[in-house]
Amino acid sequence: EDALAWGEFDAVANVTPDRVHHPTTLQAIAASKHVFCEKPLATDAVKAMEMTEAIERSGKVGMVNFTYRNSPALQKGRQMV
Repeated sequence: EDALAWGEFDAVANVTPDRVHHPTTLQAIAASKHVFCEKPLATDAVKAMEMTEAIERSGKVGMVNFTYRNSPALQKGRQMV
């Protein structure tokens, strides 16, 4: 809340615990920030849709991190390279 009140930044990386993604993302959107949120986006589909609709209405960029860096196949590929 203090960071949002300060507001001297353009985007938020939401790396809070899963259960907190929904309220903190909505706060960032309300503060007119772009949001990069870790997965899962929310704890249920209704909350995820609310977040999606809020970012779409805001005109800001919303992203969800779907990296698979710990996937065995990607780790093997990295090892091979």
